[in-house]
Formats: sequence, C-alpha cells, structure tokens
Amino acid sequence: EMRDAIRAIWRSHGYDVLSLYAIWEGPERILVACKVRPEDSTQDVATVMRKLNEVENEVRARFPRVAYHFVEPDHLV
Repeated sequence: EMRDAIRAIWRSHGYDVLSLYAIWEGPERILVACKVRPEDSTQDVATVMRKLNEVENEVRARFPRVAYHFVEPDHLV
C-alpha cells in the first residue's frame, strides 16, 4: 500500500517509476530506493535535481518513517 502511494506521488510529478523498493529496518525506519525517469527528457540537470528533491520531500512528509530515500534517475534521452 505504501509503495503504491509513493509510486503515485512520483507519477503526479511527471516521473515514470521503473522500480521501487521499500525496506523496513525497524518499526519506525524505512529505506526507500527507486529508479525513475522524467517524462520530459528536455529538462536540464539542475531542474531534474530540484524536482527530485521536491518529490523526496513530499514522500517524507507523507511517510515520516522513511528515514532514507535513494533515487536513481534514469537516462533522460
């Protein structure tokens, strides 16, 4: 359920989620790792990085137990 919600957050910001893993490290700590591809491949690197950080912050706001959120952007072209 949480993975589906995180995927939905990424999609709402214009990213295709290629893979997403949530690993529970304990009752109050979750590690999230995902690989995403922006739908708009014309964005410059600074824009992509800013948007990645915005989405990560939204995920953490919705799921405070996410202690780590690692994101790998896929090739932009």
